[in-house]
Amino acid sequence: MTKRPTESMQAPEVLTLQEAAEYLRVAESELSKLADERGVPCQRIGEDWRFHKPALIGWLAGSEAPKRGSKEAVMEYFGIFRDDDDLEEQLAKLRSYRDSTDTEDEE
Repeated sequence: MTKRPTESMQAPEVLTLQEAAEYLRVAESELSKLADERGVPCQRIGEDWRFHKPALIGWLAGSEAPKRGSKEAVMEYFGIFRDDDDLEEQLAKLRSYRDSTDTEDEE
């Protein structure tokens, strides 16, 4: 009888920078640069990057990570609003608000 691996023995779905670099077979410095440029799907948690393995697989398959703040990125998080006719207008308002608060912070 073959034992099934326990959940803790299975590969994690969330990878550290080192694990993701090993998985992708690239240098950590190269992956870090891609992460900083938002060229690879990832999320910063504190000072560290985390990579969702299925997102990396999709990225490798040619589906690019949506640009931060783009309609596609919003759809990824808020897909229920996909068919909302007011989405573009609401996104424009959010961007305008974000830009105005960025300008105030600089003063």
